[in-house]
Amino acid sequence: MLREIVEKELKECVYGYRSLLIFVLSVALFAVAIYTGCREYQAALQEYRLAQVAQRQQAAEQTNLYALGNFGFDVVKPPQVLGILVSGVEPHTPRVFNVALFTLLEPRGSAAGESPISAVFGVLDLCFIVQVVLGLAALLFTFSTLCGEKETGTLKLQLANALPRDVLLLGKLVGNLIGLLVPVAVAFVLGCLLLLSFDDVSLSHKDMLRILLLGVVFLLYLTVLFALGVFVSALTTRSTTAFALCLAAWVVLVVITPKFAVLAAKHISPLESLQEFEQKKVAVHRQGSVEAQQEYAQYVREHRREMPPLAVYFAMTSRVREKQNRELAKIEDDYLQRKQRQQRWVLGLSRLSPAGSASYGAMSLARTGLERDFRFQAALREYRAEFTRFYDRKSRELVALTQDGAIGSATIKQDLSDLPGLQFYEEPLSASLDRALPDMGFLIVWSLGLFVAAYFSFLRYDVR
Repeated sequence: MLREIVEKELKECVYGYRSLLIFVLSVALFAVAIYTGCREYQAALQEYRLAQVAQRQQAAEQTNLYALGNFGFDVVKPPQVLGILVSGVEPHTPRVFNVALFTLLEPRGSAAGESPISAVFGVLDLCFIVQVVLGLAALLFTFSTLCGEKETGTLKLQLANALPRDVLLLGKLVGNLIGLLVPVAVAFVLGCLLLLSFDDVSLSHKDMLRILLLGVVFLLYLTVLFALGVFVSALTTRSTTAFALCLAAWVVLVVITPKFAVLAAKHISPLESLQEFEQKKVAVHRQGSVEAQQEYAQYVREHRREMPPLAVYFAMTSRVREKQNRELAKIEDDYLQRKQRQQRWVLGLSRLSPAGSASYGAMSLARTGLERDFRFQAALREYRAEFTRFYDRKSRELVALTQDGAIGSATIKQDLSDLPGLQFYEEPLSASLDRALPDMGFLIVWSLGLFVAAYFSFLRYDVR
């Protein structure tokens, strides 16, 4: 009997063109999102490659150690290939950083900064399509599952044949869920095949596994919205009422709750403004410059000469730099700790919405969340320490190259082509999956809870 009900619901989905409409809508939107995402990825990859060439060329042509240490050079964050599917926070985080000796890492821009209007309307990626468009479609797919048949009288006729309510409800759930998820899954697979047709888009086996898991996250999210529609349909007796309730629930869960989580986290765990943070760094840098000048002037007074030897000069700057870097690192660590604490509050509160869990799960698997930005900046800090060691080694070589040891000899040319490059390793799949599993679990709990609520509501449902 359950099989016949499932087949009946599937036929209604197919012959009523609901499954076809979902399929056409999914294919069209996925194709547009993947096409635009691939074009943006190709442009970002080209920019990254040019930046790599420019950095190697600068290292090969630069011969002045003083200029290299004080003015530094730019390092570009590599684009993430799965950002084509889930852009995450990548468009809103800095892509270029200036690495210098006496200052902290200085961000130079982001994709949203280059095109501010994109921050207003958002990015069209698969995560947005599934959350907003297909999520709403899932509610429209199910809001009249029970109350619609009550209005037409077919629900009463089906139960008049000694059909158990739990079997009827299960058959409707399974049949309609297959009619919704199968077209979306097929459209997702076709979109991934389109992804492989673009040049410069190289996917490893683990990337393919990540894409498969992304599809699982999207299907779990749509299952939650499907279960919500069924639950609302079991609470009401009129289709118009069910539609209004579903629309209100969609607005609260998908639109309001994630934004409310951000506002609440700012009040629970306040954070100083970025301007105040930058002013603290400027104050430390200014104080370091004053101390260096004072130490330099004191040496001139004590030794009665115009300029100290080059070795003494490097020793002075090294002491001031180490003190300055310790203070700057303390300011940065304190700021990052409070920032991460605020972000943990955002994560926790936004998971009250299935849209929040779907977003964080998708970003974790696609490696486009805040974790990647934290990892890249940590790699930059290690690279800056390595650059400092490189500078100290080259300064000792410069002292050995000079004959009279005068500070004016610092203009002597050196071979700086052995400047080390940044080593940045992406997060392994196991770590990404560990962070995505709680969000996937939340989506499963949401689905089961709504299905159970729909079941008990239908047991008391008045079909007359």
